[in-house]
Amino acid sequence: MSHSTASVFVLPRHCDLLKLSQIQINTPCIVLQVSFHTTITMAVPVLPYTVHYYNSLPELQAAKDQFESRQASDILFTKIGETIVKHGVEKMLGIVLLHNHFLLERHEMLVNFELVAVPVATGSGTKELGAVSACAWRCVENSIAPYEFTHAGEEIRLESEQMQSFLAEFGAILAEKNLSNILGICSLREKPFDRPTTTEFTSGRANITCQMHSGLNRLIDK
Repeated sequence: MSHSTASVFVLPRHCDLLKLSQIQINTPCIVLQVSFHTTITMAVPVLPYTVHYYNSLPELQAAKDQFESRQASDILFTKIGETIVKHGVEKMLGIVLLHNHFLLERHEMLVNFELVAVPVATGSGTKELGAVSACAWRCVENSIAPYEFTHAGEEIRLESEQMQSFLAEFGAILAEKNLSNILGICSLREKPFDRPTTTEFTSGRANITCQMHSGLNRLIDK
């Protein structure tokens, strides 16, 4: 009867592995105890959420004015669009105009519950927070930071090789064109391409999305 023990190591963003140790061979398994000096660095680190990443975004009209003044649409439909297709992420990620809907308190995050986004206390212990994942991110220097979240959505793993390759090139374009505070990325996992056109509005501390020609939208227009 043989017995084997496996160890799983979760590496932090910067990790040094030291000392070549020993190799043990136990039939029928081989246990390797190996360490060596190297540094493993994620190309575009994913930062932990803080409310600053959301509150420091401009209001919608200010964001729209910046988008137009910097002629961001020219870059969006050329270099950025080509980069998205090049890395094969067009069905996973979309481009968003960075803006906030209202300010959040220090310990809050904005969470989308289907068509309504509301603030949720990050330390509330609410069981629903266990099913929350990031759905929108912004570039912060050479990193990527989440600023908006969704409940019960499919999680996008930005640490994958494919995503890291895209993020590195996407971030470089934004930095070169001074668009890091104007454009970000969002998850398209829950948003089919053939979905109806939607609009959104803010009521108090809730942001509500509805179809362009819904009855609610006609009431708002009046």
